[in-house]
Amino acid sequence: MILAEEDKPQTPEGYDKFMTTELPDPTCMMYGPCGAANPAERCIKDSKSTKGFPKPFCDRTRTENGFPQYRRRNNGRTVNIQRVELSNRCNTLYCTIRG
Repeated sequence: MILAEEDKPQTPEGYDKFMTTELPDPTCMMYGPCGAANPAERCIKDSKSTKGFPKPFCDRTRTENGFPQYRRRNNGRTVNIQRVELSNRCNTLYCTIRG
């Protein structure tokens, strides 16, 4: 998503209006499995994800050093991909349109 400078989110609430990393349903895009569950994945280097997954749970979106750290609540939702249970910690960022 590309926005004009004046339309870009500047606050955690602004980010939450357009983006989420939480599981809305089992058809969303997930990152993984990787690590021990899939060591051949191309994002794995020295047994770790080069993208920082799984991300830590976070109760609310916040900004650190000018970058958003998106909300990833531990709400118990999971999906099973390749016989591996994944939670919001592995969910990739996606856009939502919320009123």
